[in-house]
Amino acid sequence: MTWSVRAALAMLGAAVSAIAHGQVVLQGDAQVFGLASPATIAFDATGRVVTHVAGRVRLRSGFDGTRAWSDDLGTPPRTLHLRERDEVRLLGAVLSGTWDDPHGPLVLADGPLAEGGPAEVAFTFRDGRPGGTISLDASGRPVAMRLDAAQERGETRLSEWTRVGEVWAPMVVERSGGGGSVVMRFKPDGATRPDLSSFAAPEPTARAAFEGDARLEVKRAKTGHLLVKPRIDGREVGWFIFDTGAGATVLDKATASELGVEQFGSIPVGGIGGYVTSPLSMPKAFTLGPATIHSPVLITLDLAPIGAAIGEDLAGIVGYDLLSRVISEIDLARARISLHDPRAFDAGGAEWSPLIVYERHPCVKGAIEGHEGILKLDTGANPAIMVTAPTVRRLGLLDGRETSPTRIGGSGGFREAAKGVLRSVSFAGTEVKDVQAVMALPDDEGMGALRDDGTMGSLGGPLLRRGVLVLDYLHERMMLRPASAE
Repeated sequence: MTWSVRAALAMLGAAVSAIAHGQVVLQGDAQVFGLASPATIAFDATGRVVTHVAGRVRLRSGFDGTRAWSDDLGTPPRTLHLRERDEVRLLGAVLSGTWDDPHGPLVLADGPLAEGGPAEVAFTFRDGRPGGTISLDASGRPVAMRLDAAQERGETRLSEWTRVGEVWAPMVVERSGGGGSVVMRFKPDGATRPDLSSFAAPEPTARAAFEGDARLEVKRAKTGHLLVKPRIDGREVGWFIFDTGAGATVLDKATASELGVEQFGSIPVGGIGGYVTSPLSMPKAFTLGPATIHSPVLITLDLAPIGAAIGEDLAGIVGYDLLSRVISEIDLARARISLHDPRAFDAGGAEWSPLIVYERHPCVKGAIEGHEGILKLDTGANPAIMVTAPTVRRLGLLDGRETSPTRIGGSGGFREAAKGVLRSVSFAGTEVKDVQAVMALPDDEGMGALRDDGTMGSLGGPLLRRGVLVLDYLHERMMLRPASAE
């Protein structure tokens, strides 16, 4: 499970129970989005782990020994990749005690720990993924762990280790970073027999229902954004930005009040400028074109500033909650969008490319001036490409390049950046020369999406409108089909 508090997918508290059939089970309560919720964490001696928070908003993730997965906030199960996978594997390794096993998933910098070893040890993953550091107490138990590539350098602290049955477990877990912190307190008694039978991802149950025409009513804003009109609880509420770069669907606060939709809890919401804290809402139904989802968890934000910037009265933003349940055909150039059932879509023999869903965003393998990495696909972004600060620094993209200052922003405010031309950008079998780019400043240590080490940057409208973008989150595949084929 990802440790990002921005998406609030942190490990959540529990009281410790006993070992049953080789599993260690932690049960109890957690504070999630300002709400008290029951929680369960199960793990075994091999590093497999499942975390389940079963409150008003469900959070669940796991690692089955090979695949890491999550179905947070009631969305369909997805495979975790990159740092998100690393985080859940690291959690399983630390809880199971396999983190310092010479044959375990981690490779310690100085080999296996010996008695009286270092207070902090560096590690990498045995499969070659970058690692981080684990801090130890005097007895050699982990008290803090951090991935070097973790956004905002978030840290997980473990304390009050207590022996329960045949195992040791931390009674307090605190996570800081990603715009906030989460504190979990455990209890070593009052446990019940676990009902978790598997570490594998559950079968998808949070699908959309489909009925009617696949083609949406679409309007183009003066900024180029595509706007659509969903219905909430059967009522049309206004224009929403259709945004693959939105990790959640957003409902404007004034619109939520007008609809009488209850607002509850709070969640840190991250954007380019940083983080803001926002309540959640849960209408009975959200319908866009032919697709309807029931009891979706929406983020509630004041969208008036964004609406003013694009010249529209905005009621919301369509994001991951809906997009993860449909196949989207997006023609940015001709302002056309269609939604299809992933279980019945016919691609007509067209060739798919791999899609990576990372931090609730669609991503593809690509390259910047020949340097390979992961690029987000963001239909809500106006620049052709926005490059992250770690990538700008690592590749020296500002060295000797003619640039001019600019400002970029979104949720959380604005940041200084640089505009310049990249020699080439490649993705989905396409190479584009002389690309106008917005580049985060390499020494920008502030919070925000452009501090992410997991991706190189985000591809926006000017590149994505080169064809019809087809996204299938469920089957992790995409295509950029020539518009002439329509």
